[in-house]
Amino acid sequence: MRLGGGLAARALGFGTVLLLVTGAAAAGILEDMVPPPPTDGACWERSYSNDHLALHPRQKVTELRFLVQPFQGRYDFTIDIATRERAGTVTGSCTNGPAGSAVCRVACGGGAFNLRQASSDNAILLDISGAGRLHINARCEGREGAAPFLIEAEPDDKVFKLQPTSVRSCTLQPFKPYLDHRGE
Repeated sequence: MRLGGGLAARALGFGTVLLLVTGAAAAGILEDMVPPPPTDGACWERSYSNDHLALHPRQKVTELRFLVQPFQGRYDFTIDIATRERAGTVTGSCTNGPAGSAVCRVACGGGAFNLRQASSDNAILLDISGAGRLHINARCEGREGAAPFLIEAEPDDKVFKLQPTSVRSCTLQPFKPYLDHRGE
């Protein structure tokens, strides 16, 4: 049976809309979070106050900066992290995960973590509880660098809520070991 011109156009239009909706549904959290190239990426950060740390004496992490950048079809990340005792860097790449999440793997087998949108204000949740720990300054075979250390996913160091900030904030010098970067 031959479709009339109007009916064929409506069918074609419905197919196009279906394709667009399917394509939008297929986009993952990373495409929502990070502007497409050419871009410097997207940045989030968190600096815990002395008052917060006093209420959470077992929390080791005092400050985080998380940068995600699109690169040749993938999303690379850098985390600069400071603890009460030292500071370091984590690098790796992220892929879209299930149900609006992303899975990020640390280079050199240094662990993994999940990302998801927080419920408000474009914040994200960086969750290390699935892997149980995060290797800071992870070293690949034959490479030298700062001494590696672990952040264990203990009660106060499992999930970190990070707020959006300028990419420039994330491209500043990494935290220097053993310094308090909160300016206090």
